[in-house]
Amino acid sequence: STHAWTPYVWLNGPVARQLGLDSGQGEISEPKNAVLGRFISLALLNLGGYKVKENRMGTFGYLTPWCLVENDQAALDVGWKPYHMQRGFSLNESTLSAASAINWGNNLVPATADAVRIKDMMAWDAVEKQQMAVGSGMPCVYRTFLLTPDVAKALSRTYSTKDALEQALVETARVPLAQRAFANYWGNPGSSFDGGQASLARHQARVAQEEHAATTATPPWLEWTGAASLETVPAMQEGKSVFLVTGDPTRNKELCLPGGGSVTVKIVLPADWDALMAERGYQPLSSFYLKSDLRPDRPKPLPKGYSRPGVRGDRQNQRPRRPSARPPQ
Repeated sequence: STHAWTPYVWLNGPVARQLGLDSGQGEISEPKNAVLGRFISLALLNLGGYKVKENRMGTFGYLTPWCLVENDQAALDVGWKPYHMQRGFSLNESTLSAASAINWGNNLVPATADAVRIKDMMAWDAVEKQQMAVGSGMPCVYRTFLLTPDVAKALSRTYSTKDALEQALVETARVPLAQRAFANYWGNPGSSFDGGQASLARHQARVAQEEHAATTATPPWLEWTGAASLETVPAMQEGKSVFLVTGDPTRNKELCLPGGGSVTVKIVLPADWDALMAERGYQPLSSFYLKSDLRPDRPKPLPKGYSRPGVRGDRQNQRPRRPSARPPQ
């Protein structure tokens, strides 16, 4: 693709804590996290064979891949399950999740502790952050939301689970039909290059049908128009959002990363892992275990093409590549 799809990963579970991978301020720039990002770059080149100006076609190039860590304890503290538990893994299993994104930065800084207003701002942020600028591409894309602990705490007072938050966002994150049609008409050559295939009005009618337009309450950020209702289309879809509690615990920040779906694998450690780590000065893995009364969700179905035990993904709109039979290390 000519878009800047950048692969990245995040970790859950005790092995990240044992190794000292960072989930706080500046985490992707911390040396240990950056090592994993650097590995992804080398793997793309040397294992995947992706080379710039040959088959890696990003028009303006790519960000350097990065590594995040969810703060599992911070998620538990607000009554939310860490991401790997949402995928059906136990709290003290370690996992690595891989996804792709096409931007970084541009944080949302909530100026309120009102969960509904934070949700409204997150929905607006999601509407504005899609795979293509101004929402001209796919209507409902995958997104990863990074939430600092205090923002997660404020949201959890109204939304008791991450799924409840996603449902509220899906209901709120809607785009006026005319806006969506205009963006898709003039900002996506696959729709109608220079208006040569159909009129804008005809294209809008097609978008209304294909994307299930409905008359809804005016989105909160457009209430200044005075319109009580608008014809809108959805910008989010249930099951296509990831929420990670991570980042600087002293800041109130949210970051929305639009991109591709994710796959999660269990990290399988050698039987003598603790002995190997003790030789290098690390504490036993069990000393990094957490406790909670929360139980893992039931595993969600795998995408077609995935059959390896321990792999759980969410990539309905991407063609999966069959992984090798070698277990993850």
